[in-house]
Amino acid sequence: MAEKLTPDLCVIGAGAAGLSLAAAAATLGVPVVLVEKGRLGGEHLNTGCVPSKAMIAAGNRAEAMRAAAPFGVKSTTPTIEFDEVNDHIHRVISAVAPNDAKERIAGFGVRVIEGEARFLDGKTVVVGPEPDIKFEIKARRFVIATGSRPIVPTISGIEQVPYLTNENAFETRERPKHLKTRWGETPNKEWCTTNSAWFIATWVPAARPRHTSNRPSQTGSRIKLSR
Repeated sequence: MAEKLTPDLCVIGAGAAGLSLAAAAATLGVPVVLVEKGRLGGEHLNTGCVPSKAMIAAGNRAEAMRAAAPFGVKSTTPTIEFDEVNDHIHRVISAVAPNDAKERIAGFGVRVIEGEARFLDGKTVVVGPEPDIKFEIKARRFVIATGSRPIVPTISGIEQVPYLTNENAFETRERPKHLKTRWGETPNKEWCTTNSAWFIATWVPAARPRHTSNRPSQTGSRIKLSR
């Protein structure tokens, strides 16, 4: 039989927004239930900001080695061990992850439920598949903070080539020879600019040619524009 919960607030999605809202509300004494079907921390921790900034840090180190001569330090070409860069990225994720851990969020007084939420009606969310529903949540207010997911563009032949999205890009342990991107939002810009620091041939959409500032300093000239 499903456990029935009646919090003031039910937050669906435990990414950066959902976690912050749930923790803040609970701190103010609001009864909160938080539901997440995947990894706590969402895109920010697992496939977005945190791994991207970790990769940028590695790219900056490589670029500093190449560009040290003006400071009186002999420049050198670094050896890039791409699998070790990936290990560094995941060490950073692991270091940050306790901030988004279930135990920490529960410590604020939030009831954290792991599973997929779906609306039974306008006032009820259930967790668990039919007929094995585990929780029935009737809340005064619901917040949907489920974020977004990548869309694979409808390009002829794309199913015949290996492609990356933010959901698997930071699992790559072999250095690509070429990288061509589609669209130019922030994680994509960071991925392109930093990968050019590894001397991966990189193309970005020509419609957005200047979205590479505040990234490894000398890499812009190594990025090619495409149409």
